Amino acid sequence: MAEDHLVTSALLGDRSALLGDRPDGRAQTGPGRSAMSGTRMMVAAIYLSYKFFREMVKRTTGVPAEAPLLAALFAVGVLGNALRRLAAPAFRPFRPRRLTAPHVLAAVAVPSATLQRATGLPARDATIVAGAVATGAALPTMRILVALARLVPATLRELARFAIGRPIGRT
Repeated sequence: MAEDHLVTSALLGDRSALLGDRPDGRAQTGPGRSAMSGTRMMVAAIYLSYKFFREMVKRTTGVPAEAPLLAALFAVGVLGNALRRLAAPAFRPFRPRRLTAPHVLAAVAVPSATLQRATGLPARDATIVAGAVATGAALPTMRILVALARLVPATLRELARFAIGRPIGRT
């Protein structure tokens, strides 16, 4: 508890508890009496945040502060899951809506305008260039999807071979 007081007083600006400052306000320096560095302040802030989190979990869920961190996180997850139904109406305005024609036009117009501005292309060519750029960006993803599609039947064949002990389709 004494170290909690020291860290709290240091974060609140009362350096005298840690540094043994003189009454005239100057920091006392010497062996083992250096000003609190930025790293020490960051560690102290993280420590206080952790202590505050544990106390908050203790008061809201009843999990003791001495319990493992995993137990506290589990309790917070259970509490959040229970409160989800109550909080859902508050977040309803932020849910994604269906796309409309203006949304689609904006999705096409913004990259088109960006390419026009960056390359100096006329408006009729910018859409074609944007399509080519999008296709070029999507091709590596398509190759991965094709490889995965080829992998599924082979995986199923090997699982069946493992299960029955011989290759399928051969006698």
